[in-house]
Amino acid sequence: MSITTTTRFGRRSAGAASRGPATPGVWASDEAAAALGAATGWNRTPVTPSLKSLPPAEPLADEWLPSPRPAVAAAGTAPTPGLLALLFSSQGRMRRRDYWLMGSLALTIYILSLVALYVSLPLQPALIVALPISLLYVRIRSCLGTKRWHDRDKSGAWNLIVMLPMFGSLWAFVECGCLDGTPGPNRFGPSPK
Repeated sequence: MSITTTTRFGRRSAGAASRGPATPGVWASDEAAAALGAATGWNRTPVTPSLKSLPPAEPLADEWLPSPRPAVAAAGTAPTPGLLALLFSSQGRMRRRDYWLMGSLALTIYILSLVALYVSLPLQPALIVALPISLLYVRIRSCLGTKRWHDRDKSGAWNLIVMLPMFGSLWAFVECGCLDGTPGPNRFGPSPK
C-alpha cells in the first residue's frame, strides 16, 4: 500500500509503489479532490461544465433528418404511397405526372431488360425468360392505368378499352394521359395532389 501526499504542485506517492512526481491537477479520485478543496478552500479539480451551463444545441439541418411519412398528408390529400404500392397496387388514385413518370420508367426498364436478354441468351431461352418479365410489365401498366382511371372517377375496367382497335388506345391516351383528374376526393379516395 502506498501513501499519497498532496502538495500545491501536484501529487507525490511515498512507499512501496512510489512513482515519482505526478502530473499536476490529476487526482486519484473525486473524493480526494473534494476533501482537499474543503480543507484548503482551494479547489484544484478540473472544471467540467455542467449540462445547464452549455449553450443550447443547434438543431440538425432538415435535409439530414429522415422525414417520417405522414399517416395523412395535408387536409383532403392522400398520403404518398411507397414505390411498391405505387407500381403493384390498384387501389387509390394517381396524378398525371406520376402516371407518365412511372409509365415511362417501367417501359424503359422493360425494353432494356428484353434487349439484354436477347443479346445474352439464345432465342428460345430468351423467350422463356421474357415471358415473366412481360407479365410483370403488364401488371405494372394495368395498376398504373387503373389508378389513373380512378383519378378520373371511373372504374378500373376502363383499362379494357385499349382492346378496341385504334379508337380505344386513343381514348385511353386522352383520358389517362392528357385530362386532369376530378378535383377533391371522389369515390376512389382523396385527391393525390
